[in-house]
Amino acid sequence: MTDTNITLTPSGLTGSVTITASAALFTSDDVGRMIALYNPVSGPRAASSVYSAGSIIWTDDRGGYGVVRLYRVIYGGATAAVNMAGTTPNYDLNAPHEESQSVADGTCVLRYLGRGKSVWGWGTITGYTSSTQVTMDVSPNGCFGTTAATFKWRLGEWGGARGWPSTVSFFQNRTMWGGSTASPQTLWASQSGDFWNMAPSEPDDTVIDTNSITATMDDDQVNTIRWLLAQQRGLAVGTDSGEFMVGPASQTNLALSPSNILARRQGSEGSSQITPAIRPGNALIFVQRGDRRVKEFAYDFGSDSYQSPDLTIRSQHITDGGLQDMTFQQLPAGLLWLARDDGALACLTYDRDQQTRAWTRHQLGGAGIVESLTAVPNPDGVSDDVYLAVKRTLNGATVRSIEVIRAPYEALIDGDAGGFFVDMGLTYSGTAANVFTGLGHLEGQTVSICADGAQRSQQVVTGGSVSIGLPLATTVHIGLPYTSTLTTLPIEAGAGGGTAQGRPKLIAEVTLRLLESRACQVGGATAAELEDVPFRTVSDPMTAAVPLFTGDKRVSIRGGWDRNGQVTVQSAAPEPLTVLAIIQEVQASA
Repeated sequence: MTDTNITLTPSGLTGSVTITASAALFTSDDVGRMIALYNPVSGPRAASSVYSAGSIIWTDDRGGYGVVRLYRVIYGGATAAVNMAGTTPNYDLNAPHEESQSVADGTCVLRYLGRGKSVWGWGTITGYTSSTQVTMDVSPNGCFGTTAATFKWRLGEWGGARGWPSTVSFFQNRTMWGGSTASPQTLWASQSGDFWNMAPSEPDDTVIDTNSITATMDDDQVNTIRWLLAQQRGLAVGTDSGEFMVGPASQTNLALSPSNILARRQGSEGSSQITPAIRPGNALIFVQRGDRRVKEFAYDFGSDSYQSPDLTIRSQHITDGGLQDMTFQQLPAGLLWLARDDGALACLTYDRDQQTRAWTRHQLGGAGIVESLTAVPNPDGVSDDVYLAVKRTLNGATVRSIEVIRAPYEALIDGDAGGFFVDMGLTYSGTAANVFTGLGHLEGQTVSICADGAQRSQQVVTGGSVSIGLPLATTVHIGLPYTSTLTTLPIEAGAGGGTAQGRPKLIAEVTLRLLESRACQVGGATAAELEDVPFRTVSDPMTAAVPLFTGDKRVSIRGGWDRNGQVTVQSAAPEPLTVLAIIQEVQASA
């Protein structure tokens, strides 16, 4: 912000400085904002003179007839006894500014700032005295040129009551910042290759392509910025009224610059403020305004535009109550995890290449409520872990824990007894034993136990320990039980008169195609119809876990005719179960 009718005068060049305005300008809300002043620099450089670090000088390489150049002293010392005639910096303003790219002058080391005799200096407001006076802290790198009054100044966009950007990303070697309290529609980009430098011009006031950028999402609606994510075709910007793509205004193969930037509207879905968008592959996923719908934002070659299909269209009930957080588990399979406002956990199996979209809902043991979640790479390098902040009420007290969802069980990787199928649990691995301690966090709770791959009877934790009986075990998982349930949709099998929808149907048998599984129940749509699927054979020793089963299990279904024709597969055992297919034999009435 600049007002050419008001002058600002600094009391000093660096350190704690008082700024005096010629008219009312400041409020107490300005504490924390920056001020930049553009004023003349004392000079010219004097030979054989001592300059401290941070000082700014200018020199003329031909005594009043040459090029006037500005320098900042980056290492203090005495200048040379001769003039700097003919000295040319070994870089220019279009190259990255590094202190190693400098000019030696006696024992001083100078950094070239540009041409001219004036320079921008800056600092942060630290105290408010009156509407015409504030104090500020000026670092050596922001040193003012003189203490003279100047009409040319800037008040910072961030800090104080103006707030700070609400979202940040990276794009084209710049940090991108968006949506402050005072400027919710504004996007700021750092200088190219200098992620913390937000200067809109060079110290000598010239503006070049690598300087910082300020752009506003100008539109016929208010566009409060909610998220920023880099895409191949530009920077995707999600606002509460639509989606934009930010890129060069002309010649899209060029880089962004202060004079070459444009925001183009791509959609009008609007984004929630509860969680930023995520980027699984070439598409983006974001939560729509209202916190109920999950949208995909992807480029469509057919229409040459970005589209935002609804990922919840097939299971709209899955987000009932609204969403509060989400994360993406990229490996080993694409899983979008979402925490609802009521603490329920939902998951979308998402593979855009294979056009896979499948929703599930997860109920944590002990009525766990998910408050937050995030995905991070596992140290094994081939999978991701999802960490959950979970709240429960145990023994009348509120308990919070950090729990993790790891990659699905694989016997080749995890071992025969490695599957972990309990919540809020712990694993023991060591000398064979049957009493296990360290379970104080589950005191008084009924826990499930898997010992050397076999389910043991549930126990109540007493004194922080449980006994599993015999035989002894070397690998034991103990934690809160949960139930996994899979129920098929009402089947369409065809009938003599056309569709089977709404007609009585009978499913007498199903074939379950399983992978590395040990326990499950199968039946109709109600729990009363479930029966155990046998896995143990007469040749399996009773003192060891049932061998993992991979293949088909043909099972008779108890029940009669109904109009839905649904099958349920369920397991409450802390043992592995992977269902690859449910093959049904169906009879439909004419």
